Amino acid sequence: YIIGNIMNKWNKRLINEIKLNKDRYLKDYEIVNEAVSNSGAVYKGSPVPFHYMPRIYTEKDILKFEEAVKKIFNIVNKTIDLFLKYEEVRNIYEFDPRMMEVICFVN
Repeated sequence: YIIGNIMNKWNKRLINEIKLNKDRYLKDYEIVNEAVSNSGAVYKGSPVPFHYMPRIYTEKDILKFEEAVKKIFNIVNKTIDLFLKYEEVRNIYEFDPRMMEVICFVN
């Protein structure tokens, strides 16, 4: 029920966005349709039918995504630093000794 409400809100947002920007989404659909037509995805001599689902990202969505990516990279970089600095951390990963030599040699 909760997911249904979320999807219903998303669908309403999507419909409103498309109504406000019909030309933009028509052009996007035409680009996707052309790509499918030229892709070689053919069934019984015609391009495979597809459901067009535009991607709508607000500036706020993009900023949140960028923030999440920065946080993930921060965690990854800290993990790499710990891996290279401490043998006990390296032992957690149980890499093949040859792989370990390559990883530690490069860094």
